[in-house]
Amino acid sequence: HPTTMRTGSALHLLRRGRFRQRHPLSCCLQEPRRGLHQVSPEPKTFELLDVTILEPSAANLKPYGSLFSDYDSEPVPIERWPQPGWRAVEDGISGGVTEGDFILSWENGRHFARNTGVADGEYCFAWTSPTEAIKAASSFGHASQAYEESKNDEHVSELNSEGQALEKHEVGGSAHLFFEINYHACGSQLFYSGMAPFYLLVAKPPSERFPDDVIPSDFVAFRIPAGTGVSVNSFVWHSPPIASLDLDSDRQDGVRMKTKQARFHSKIYYNPLEEHNTLLRINVAG
Repeated sequence: HPTTMRTGSALHLLRRGRFRQRHPLSCCLQEPRRGLHQVSPEPKTFELLDVTILEPSAANLKPYGSLFSDYDSEPVPIERWPQPGWRAVEDGISGGVTEGDFILSWENGRHFARNTGVADGEYCFAWTSPTEAIKAASSFGHASQAYEESKNDEHVSELNSEGQALEKHEVGGSAHLFFEINYHACGSQLFYSGMAPFYLLVAKPPSERFPDDVIPSDFVAFRIPAGTGVSVNSFVWHSPPIASLDLDSDRQDGVRMKTKQARFHSKIYYNPLEEHNTLLRINVAG
């Protein structure tokens, strides 16, 4: 049954699969009326795509990167930046490696991540509620703004059928995301957690398609166990790591991971909600 919401008008979110369930959403993305007598447009619809979750192995992770267990000794492959024309790229690799902590936490149904190894490494990019994810899509434009606005907002607007606010664990065990999905052309990025498992969303379009021509169905997610690291190859789409929603990872100081990558790194972004009207959903219950 759709969750009852206190909204003036509605968007609708369609679930892909055998059951296409409609969810009433606030009309933050409603097209504006352009004239006094113009009929209001039909509500916009969005598909909710359940991403396949895999347990990692050397074989199934090979298209996206590789596994490792010793973070300190694992190298970061740095690649020369792509040559845009006929003039050769000189250097492009001498910036070296940067590393730091990746700190993950779920707060009021929103996922926060902070990468201390880069200057702009504060992200709010996933929500337990699809409603909150759609609302967020129209309220900010980049990672640092998303992080600050979400940190300052203590209100959770998801309601049950009696109009009572739901706690985070009652909203559901899934992460809904469309934000902070990118690839690096300059080399690998490594993620390692010694204290808790984490989830990593990745995609690599087939060889007949250019990497930029990614579509929502290209994505899979890996549940990476504690003590295992992932090196994500260049030109592989990925999200920041996502903490599970179980009680072990829901701690005051968050899940503290390690990460390293090229110090001077390029980022190419993809937004499935904006480009393909699709919100990605990952079951991160445990």
